[in-house]
Amino acid sequence: MLDRPPSAGSLRASNSKLETADVSDGWFVQFRFASLPLALLTLLYSAGSLALEPPHIKAIRVDEGPAIDGVLDDPVWQLAQVIDDFTQVEPHQGNPPSERTEIRILIDDEMLYFGVSCFDRRADEIVARRMQRDDFFFLEDSISFTIDTFHDHRNGFLFQTGPHGGRRDGSFENRNFESNWDGIWSAKARVTSEGWFAEIAIPFKTLPFRPGSDSWGLNISRVMRRDGESNRWADPFVERILTDMAEAGVLEGMASAQDGIGLGLDVVPSGTVRRVDDNTEDRHYTKLKPGFDAFYRILPSLTGSLTVNSDFGEAGVDERQVNFDRFGLFFPEKRDFFLQDSGLFNFADLRQENGLPYFSRKIGLSATGEAQNLPVGGKVAGRIGRFNIGLMDILQEGKGEIDASNLFAGRVSMNVLGESTIGAIVTNGDPLSNQNNTLIGLDFNYKNSTFAENRLLSGSAWAQQSVTSGDASQQTAYGLSLQYPNDRINWRISFQEFGEKFNPAMGFVNRTDIRQYRGSWQYRWRPSGDINTVDARISGIVTTNTSNRMESAVFGFRPLVLATEIGDGVELRIAHFHDVVRTPFPIDDIYVPEGTYDYDEGMVFLRTSHNRPIRARLGFGGGSFRDGHNFRVAPSIEWRPSNHWMLSFSHHFDRFWIPGQKQRPDGTLGAVADRDFSTHLTQMKLKIAFTPDLTWNTTVQWDNLSETMGLNSRLRWIIREGSDFFIVFNQDYTTRGGEFRVGRTEPLIKLDWRYRF
Repeated sequence: MLDRPPSAGSLRASNSKLETADVSDGWFVQFRFASLPLALLTLLYSAGSLALEPPHIKAIRVDEGPAIDGVLDDPVWQLAQVIDDFTQVEPHQGNPPSERTEIRILIDDEMLYFGVSCFDRRADEIVARRMQRDDFFFLEDSISFTIDTFHDHRNGFLFQTGPHGGRRDGSFENRNFESNWDGIWSAKARVTSEGWFAEIAIPFKTLPFRPGSDSWGLNISRVMRRDGESNRWADPFVERILTDMAEAGVLEGMASAQDGIGLGLDVVPSGTVRRVDDNTEDRHYTKLKPGFDAFYRILPSLTGSLTVNSDFGEAGVDERQVNFDRFGLFFPEKRDFFLQDSGLFNFADLRQENGLPYFSRKIGLSATGEAQNLPVGGKVAGRIGRFNIGLMDILQEGKGEIDASNLFAGRVSMNVLGESTIGAIVTNGDPLSNQNNTLIGLDFNYKNSTFAENRLLSGSAWAQQSVTSGDASQQTAYGLSLQYPNDRINWRISFQEFGEKFNPAMGFVNRTDIRQYRGSWQYRWRPSGDINTVDARISGIVTTNTSNRMESAVFGFRPLVLATEIGDGVELRIAHFHDVVRTPFPIDDIYVPEGTYDYDEGMVFLRTSHNRPIRARLGFGGGSFRDGHNFRVAPSIEWRPSNHWMLSFSHHFDRFWIPGQKQRPDGTLGAVADRDFSTHLTQMKLKIAFTPDLTWNTTVQWDNLSETMGLNSRLRWIIREGSDFFIVFNQDYTTRGGEFRVGRTEPLIKLDWRYRF
């Protein structure tokens, strides 16, 4: 047994059927000015050379790995080297940790193993109320590993577990984190009077990597939530987050990993049984849908994927949003096939915003969110030398007036300079119309993690050209950005232009014919005592059309954003809005008239810590609004009595008193008159985790704009890693006219079973 006494020291309402993903950990892309004079380049490289030599650890190879049971009593653990030299990052950067952490690393023919000993002299105060797959363990006591398998300082994978053996993982490209990536790996943990202990096994078949390379990038972080303490093995600076791999440690002894991928073939047959009773459209049927996925490791660093007759019914539902403007809302991707290697398709610094050249959610979903059949699709993704490659081709079945179409997206980037990339993207096809559409884009992304005494500097330059049915006029978009995203001082400036007819048919665009200027600046204080951070922030967005005529502007000021060490907080926001409305648009059934509007709003946000079994949040405020005024309040409460249960309730209420128009039966708009109306959005969630591998989640949502209520209940049993059984029940209700009626009822059962060769 390796347990021993610790020593001191050394994270518009919609009814479409995909669930919003967790918020990502942020993005920071980079660009290094290749055309700068030699003297400036020398200065930049000299600044980087001041960084400390990263720590090293060797993974010891054994003939047979340990049993994964959370008890580090296997004799092979005695052979491993020990990592115990952690440094505090928060709340007191540079201090020694308050508790001792030991990490041991082994490999055998097929697996990478981590042995975790998180000693704790106050074990009864460990915060651990989560164990469901992919829960947000950053908010509790946890251990996290980031692994850069290509050792190119740009990308990698996160593996995280907590005291009850829950598992969370994700992939990342620089700071662009994809939380919905699910790898195949196992973890077991237990809590004792001496702390908590865990064992982790990651198959080499799960990880793409550069063949023959003996060194991988590695960083490790331990979080102790009761005091808001985080400790890191390498690069222990608040200026950078755990997924910044430029100054990560080095894991050696990995050259033999190639031996563990076997044939590199995964075959995943699946079957879905679905029953639909739609009283609104009078449709009633039962359907059996077999499916098939296959994944082949062409090279250790390059994977080919095939999907046949895909069904994504287990993906859940979107979290509803209410739109108070005239521009479309963004709902993130959740389907596994599209999330796998999704970071390779990222373009410039564009993420969940206007102008994305490629947005996988456009594929297989209609404009209203209804599923469209995908008979077959293929993808090749990975890395070859300095090149990062993502190629995807999907056949989408026709529906209604939309013909069947072949949809292609290709992305290639090349690693240049220290941490930067230059690349291109091409898409072809239009999933929502019968027009021909092609898009070509180029981008250059700069990053320097050791700029000016280990500060981060990043930026991006990009351009896109779409061609729709042979016409390329006014279909250009381009942008520039530069940012200094550091702890004490954080600023960003950017410029974007989108042509009037810019049309990325396989991307996301909700506003064209504009030029947009953005800027923000934030300063952070770190006082002593229970207060961890105090921030002040100012920001602005100015939008004109491409003839430089003003369209809108938003200026925001956050004079106080305060957070305690354990996560209690308060935030004040003040904003001024300027908006030119040229065409009336609706909020609920009230149309905002044409005109120029200037108005102001103030908000207060209060929140309590995740450390407590009951967590509450409250936002409230109001002000003037489009020649009238408004009031809004958004309370929410979350109860976690143990690691098995979570119950939450949230409600968003907005009340408006504004001049507005109503639509007549003939479609024209009536006279402008004073109107008052309210919007409501309510959500309730119940999560039950019987074990880390058997969970049951239920979500109920209602809003008065669509006058519908939706229930989604999903039971997931991870029979073994990579093989899942789902029971899903979806129920829609209409609440129009005060009546409660059953709409669409859709239960389904799905089984997928993975074979690895």
